[in-house]
Amino acid sequence: ASTFDPAANLSVCVANDSHELNLKNVGAYLKFTVPSDKTYSKVVVISNDASVIAGTVNVTVSPTDAPAADMTVKNIVNPSNKVTLTGTMEAGSTYYVVVLPTALAGGLTMEFYDGDGKLLGNKSSKNELTMTRAKVKNLGTVQPVNPVKPEGEVIPGEFQINSKGDKVQFAK
Repeated sequence: ASTFDPAANLSVCVANDSHELNLKNVGAYLKFTVPSDKTYSKVVVISNDASVIAGTVNVTVSPTDAPAADMTVKNIVNPSNKVTLTGTMEAGSTYYVVVLPTALAGGLTMEFYDGDGKLLGNKSSKNELTMTRAKVKNLGTVQPVNPVKPEGEVIPGEFQINSKGDKVQFAK
């Protein structure tokens, strides 16, 4: 709570003429607060437009302008449009997720799970979101909504889909 894993945001640098190292973070930060009445075990952040927000990256730093550390992120290996945060996320606490800097034209979705892996709710926005290197984008208190029930004529009954007792219901 109130911080991020220090191993999650890579820093790079180039020494200047005075041999000073000017470290610069590569990633961008998403900050969110868990509602005061809920506790979660997993939160998944997903880019709605399939933009890459995670992966193994190669970072090129320009030695010509060391204080500014002009960087480019390229050659992303194992690219992903989602980041998963696990552990106990306590009610009313604030958390940070490090993502690759990018613009999400389709916005993002956050999914919230309990300790058994059951989806408790989600929050989605289709608004464009720009995540800038070394900057914090504060999403505020994220209030997930309950999973949607099927609309229309529903096939009678619920069907258990795993040994945890999770069930689904189908609509025609």
